[in-house]
Amino acid sequence: MTAIVRQYILKGFVIAADGLKVHSESPALNVDTAQKIIRLDGKGKRLACSCSGFTQITLDDGEEMAIDFMLEAKTASDRLYYRTYRDLRRYAIALSDSISAKLEEIKRHGKITEYPGSPPLSMENSFTIAELFLDGFYEDLPSRVAIRFHHDQQSLLEPEILDQPFTLGNLIVQGPRTPGFMVLQRCVPHSLDEAVDEATRYINSCSDPDSKAIDPEACAKIGGHIHVATITKDAGFQWAIPPIVEEYPAA
Repeated sequence: MTAIVRQYILKGFVIAADGLKVHSESPALNVDTAQKIIRLDGKGKRLACSCSGFTQITLDDGEEMAIDFMLEAKTASDRLYYRTYRDLRRYAIALSDSISAKLEEIKRHGKITEYPGSPPLSMENSFTIAELFLDGFYEDLPSRVAIRFHHDQQSLLEPEILDQPFTLGNLIVQGPRTPGFMVLQRCVPHSLDEAVDEATRYINSCSDPDSKAIDPEACAKIGGHIHVATITKDAGFQWAIPPIVEEYPAA
């Protein structure tokens, strides 16, 4: 579980995320300054990419990284910098194909024996490894998609590309439905600053006793340094609240 808020208003997009990265085996190795939002640029592209799920997978025989989804997304984006596609969906397909190939490679070469995955939800029949969310302007048009990497009993499936709405005020939240979420849902920010403030308050609220009482398991996996980005047609990607350490700086 992670907390990601993605909102589109007249001025542009606001993307916020918590900074807690939970180690699957040892809580002592948890990190509270993780970067879950990165900048993806290119010809006609002004985008933010956020990520949830098993965003980093280590080798079976140690803590060395087998795959880092954010790094792979940035590497693929740099490679596609000058490529043009009809829309964000087609760009996302090209981006995801590169990452999926790396996923297939690390298992084929024995770097990992199994893909991790979250159990299927009611509308799914496969295990989710990780999800990437793209928000921003593609050829000056507001656009957003989600990319789902998943497997069926360890058989890697083609990435699922989901078009997502971007009507004014549209809010997409990855996180528990706490009292803070209800407040966030009712707010209609009139400026980027208001949207940044509301998103930050929701993520902070996941640590409140009332939130923990509703969904203790999810809230326990949310915390650390909140970082927030804005994406506008004119200025592109800007940090409203930067990460403590920018692990994936723009080229």
